Parts: sequence; C-alpha cells; structure tokens
Amino acid sequence: MFLFIKVNKSLKAYQFWVWSHFTLALVYVFLGLRGTIPIYYSILLNNLFLVLTFNFRITACLHFFNHKISLKHILSYSALFLSIILYFTLIEDSIFIRTLSVTILIFFTYSYLSWILYKNKNKENAGIILFGIVVFLFYVGLNFARIILIFTDMQSVIFNNSSPFNSVYFTSLLILEVIWVTLFFALTGIRNRMEIREMKEHFEMIFRTSPEAILISRMSDGKILNLNEGFVRITGYTMEEALGKSPLELGIWQSVENRERMRSELFEKGYCENLEFEFQKKDKTKFTGIVSSRVIEVNGEEQVISVTRDISQRKEAERIIQEKNKELHELNITKDKFFSIIAHDLKSPFTGFLGLTELMSDDSGQMKPEEFLSLGKSLHESANNIYSLLENLLEWSRNQRGIIEFEPEIYSLKNIIDENIANIGNYASQKGIEIYNLTSIDITVYADISMLNSILRNLLSNSVKFSNRGNVVKIDAERTEKNETLISVEDNGIGMKPELVQQLFRIDQKVARYGTEGETSTGLGLLLCKEFTDRHNGKIGAESKEQEGSRFWVLLPGPPT
Repeated sequence: MFLFIKVNKSLKAYQFWVWSHFTLALVYVFLGLRGTIPIYYSILLNNLFLVLTFNFRITACLHFFNHKISLKHILSYSALFLSIILYFTLIEDSIFIRTLSVTILIFFTYSYLSWILYKNKNKENAGIILFGIVVFLFYVGLNFARIILIFTDMQSVIFNNSSPFNSVYFTSLLILEVIWVTLFFALTGIRNRMEIREMKEHFEMIFRTSPEAILISRMSDGKILNLNEGFVRITGYTMEEALGKSPLELGIWQSVENRERMRSELFEKGYCENLEFEFQKKDKTKFTGIVSSRVIEVNGEEQVISVTRDISQRKEAERIIQEKNKELHELNITKDKFFSIIAHDLKSPFTGFLGLTELMSDDSGQMKPEEFLSLGKSLHESANNIYSLLENLLEWSRNQRGIIEFEPEIYSLKNIIDENIANIGNYASQKGIEIYNLTSIDITVYADISMLNSILRNLLSNSVKFSNRGNVVKIDAERTEKNETLISVEDNGIGMKPELVQQLFRIDQKVARYGTEGETSTGLGLLLCKEFTDRHNGKIGAESKEQEGSRFWVLLPGPPT
C-alpha cells in the first residue's frame, strides 16, 4: 500500500487507506500488550486507534468517490465513543459497556461503508461493489449477532476467551482485511480504466471536432493512419480517399523540398513547431498552412501526429493590409508633393512675377521703351510658366480625385501632334528651337483626347525646356506588331545622368531642375504623363545621355477587339 500511494500521490484516498491499516495494526499491538502494561492504558490506546481506523476508512472511501467529508460529524461521533470508553474504564470499569460500544461502532461503520459503496455503484463497477457489499453486510450481521450475545452470553464474545463465535468473528475480520485491500485495488483499476476511456473519448472528441487538420501517420513511409473532419474540410479529400496514403501521394505538398525539410527536423528533434508551407487541395486550389508535428510511439511503432492550421485568410488579410499601407504611403507622398508644389514651386514664379510688376509700377516713368519691352517679355514668360504649372497642377489634382473620366476613341495622331506643336510654338520660337513632326498621316491612336494632349504637351515642352538655342526636337510615331502605337519625343539638349533618369515618373522622388534658360520645373508634368499613360494601360519611359539629349517614349495599346 505504501508503494501504491507513491504512484498515486495526488489521491488522498490512498493515504487515508494506508493510515487505516497502520492504526489497525496498532489496535492488535495494544490488544497483545494487555497484561504487560496497565490494563487501562491498553484499553484506552486500543480503542483510540480503533476509532482512528474507522475514521480513516470512512474518509478514504468518501475521498475515493469524491464525496464531501463532514469533519464535524466524524469528530462528534469519535468524541462520543471515546468519552464512553474513558468513563467506563477509569471511573466505572465495565467491560460490558465497552464491548457493546465497540461492537455498535463496528456495526454502524460497516453499515455506512456498505451504503457508500451502494450509492456509487455503476455499470462498470457493479460486480465488485455488490461483492464488497455482501461481504460487509455479512460482517455487519456478525456484529449484530455479537450485540445479541453481549446481552445473552457475554463470556462467548470477550476477545481473549476461546469460543466458537470468537473463532468465526476474528477469522472473518482477518478475511475482511484481505477483501478490503482486494476491493480497493479492484475499484482503483476500474476507475483508472474509466478515466482512461474518458480521456480517450475526450481526445477523440477534440481530434474529430478540431477545426485544424489533424493527421496521424507512420514515420517510416508517411502513410495516413487516422485523420479528422478538419482535414476533410480543409483539403477536400474524404477519409476513404486519404487513409492508407501519404500526403505526398495525394499531392497535398506543393514542394517536396518542404516536406523533406519537415521530416529532417522530426528525425533530428522529434518535433517541429509553426512551420509555414504552401499546400494544395483536392480541387488544385492553393492554401497556406502552419504545421506543428511531434513523433510519438504507439505499440513500438513511431508515428507522427501533425496539426495544420489554414492561415490563407490571415495571409490574404495581411496582403490587403500591406496594400492599404502602400496606398496610404503613396497618398501621403502625393499630399507631400502637392504641398511642396504649392509652398515652393508655385511660390517662386509668383515671387518673380510680383517683383517685375513692382519694378514696372515704381520705375515705369523713367524706363526706356526697350527696357519696358524687355520687362513685358519677362512678364509674359512668367505668366506663361505660372499658367502651365497651374494647368498641370489642376489636371493632376483632378486625376488624383478620380474626377477625370476616361473616354478613349480612335484619332489621327499626326493632326493632334501638330495642334500641340502649335500651342508651344511661341515658346519654342523664343528659344530658336525647331520642332519636327515625323509622324505618318496614316498612324492612328486609341486614346482619351484630353489626356493624350496633356501627355504630348508636357513631353514637347519638357524637351524644349532642356534644349539649347538652335537645337531640334523631333516627334515620331509608329505601329507595333501588337497593334500598339509607339510615340517618341527626341531632343539633342542637355540630357540627364542615369541616376536622374531612374527617378523620373516617381512621385516619391523630387526631380526638379531649371531649364537651359532658367525655366522652373517641378517634375509634375512627367508624373501627369505617367498617370495618364497608366489610365490607358500603356507604358512610358525615357533614355538619355548627359550633354547628348533625351528620348521619351509612350506606348499606347490599340482598341479592344
């Protein structure tokens, strides 16, 4: 019993049971010491350990079946019994009362224990419980007979007298102790089996109802031995289709290398945790899963239990969040660009414009005609630059807010280019720059006319701005094999460094530099070209060499077929 409680330290029932045997042994010790020590010591100690024995057994039985224990009642009964023994030993010596009291105590103790066993009878333990009750009731019957004999034949029940009844009574007591231990071990085994079954049922319930895909497979060949509904729901394979096959055979693994990586980790450590892999369902759709696996041993065979959680929705949510963050970042950049233009690039030309008007206002009376003419020319250039900037700023702002509608049609490209050359012709003439339209009359373009005009106007004015006096700007177009229209604007101006070319068309980069005659530039015109080209599902790019010139090109798709 001592070895038994070492294995079952958490259950108090076993501890009380061991103490009951220990105190019962002391009962016999002090019974045997009568005659060698004062009689009243032997009687008092004998009965003290007897009442402790029964208290421990009742407590052990109640603990075993998880019943509440009333310490108040146990102490009250014990105090009453010990008080009777004490009185009729030290004050009035009466073996009759003592024997009667002990017998009644045993009678009610085993009656109560029989009742506890009966109340906890179930389908699992009915056989052993009924056997125990029969044995206890037999002993209860012996004690009832002993009570009767106390009143009719006292000498036949005194413990140290040889009588047939005492032989039966004490022999039954020894047999009862053996049965007590056997009963306790048997009930423990039954309860352990019940707990194991309940745990198994609980595990089965968790296994079957878990939303994650759970597999139990052989370590040696990966064959699936068991699976749950989560696996069926996530992968689309039925139990019949999956059992006896490996996930590799089913085509669930997207990458054999990933499977080998997980197996290597299992062989090395015996487990793996939170590994993220791409998998494939029965219908060939992909999903992302987080896998945790552990090697277990069942009947001497190594098996792997794996839990896979489908995190595709989470990954999609993360992707959307990243996209939204990117959009938010771009919006912040757009806002910064907008305020930069307003705060600096728009302020600078206005400052010059105001300075010129102030000069004319203060000194107009003293100016010579040629000075006045030069001042007027400068005012015109400043006004033209401000107008161009405001026009681009307005178009860019409207496009950012989605106000500009996209209405593409087929147009003759040469005529549109001629109109845009005429619009900036005065600016080009002032710098002595010739613009040549090399586009064939039969070249057409499928585009939104207002957006196309903005693209052409900005590219042409950009080339003029960064060309020296006497340079040439050429614009040409051609049809590609894919029915696309390729427009190119080429100049032999000051060109750009390669790192500057890479920064063009990016809103997060500030590409602003002065033209060959001090013209201001914000880079906004090229951003408009990029955004309007994107609206056409087209492409835009640039090629340039410093001091050799630049070539800008726009590729616009043909009309849908």
